[in-house]
Formats: sequence, C-alpha cells, structure tokens
Amino acid sequence: MFKGYSLGVDGLEEQGKQGYIYGEIVSYLNLDGFDVITYKSGLSAEKLQQYRNPDGVGYDREAVAGANPQKVIILKEGILVSEVLSLPKRVSSLAASDPSGNIWATQNVNAFDEEPEVVTFYKLKIQAK
Repeated sequence: MFKGYSLGVDGLEEQGKQGYIYGEIVSYLNLDGFDVITYKSGLSAEKLQQYRNPDGVGYDREAVAGANPQKVIILKEGILVSEVLSLPKRVSSLAASDPSGNIWATQNVNAFDEEPEVVTFYKLKIQAK
C-alpha cells in the first residue's frame, strides 16, 4: 500500500532518503499471442531532485508522474512489434484482457477538473498497421 515505507511524515522522510525511483512493470497482459507490458522507467537521483518540494520534504507528485509516465510495449513471440507507446491522459491503467482479445482500461479520474459522476472503462484492441 505504501511500498514498504512507514505511514505519515516518517514515511515521507524515508522516501526522501532513497534518492531515486526504481523502474517497474506496472501490468502484464497476454492476449491473442501478444504480450502487452505497461511499465515505468524510473528516475535517477539527479533527475528526481528537480522535483523536490520547496520545504525539502517529499516531491511534487504531479511533476514526478509527468517525468515518469507509464509506457506500453507490445511483443509477439518475444519480439518487439510496437514502438514505445504512452497511455493517453484519460487512461490510468490497462486492467484486464478477455477471451475476445479486448483490453480493458480504467479511466484516470485525476485528469478531470471535477470528479466525474461515473467512471468509464475503455475497451481497446490491438490492430496491426
């Protein structure tokens, strides 16, 4: 839930000591012979320091998220078959796939000025160029 850090101010101080954000695989989906991997590259200690809050405690979350966005790659039989793709701002994650070859994505409610009345799920499909 808090990636192993203590809750509260102590956790913010612990995060500040780490000094970098590691890369991570956010999700993996397998459908119709394709491997769809969503990941974040991470940020070096040098890059991360640019986003430290003026009071020296923690980081500007929006700026860090913008500098370390989720990216998507698609592989078939272990070979990259797509360029590195970015998730659209209105999509927060690729959540699931179904037997019909659809990818279900969740809406990024933080992309709106006001909280929406309903949450949208997007139905996506891989198409060859």
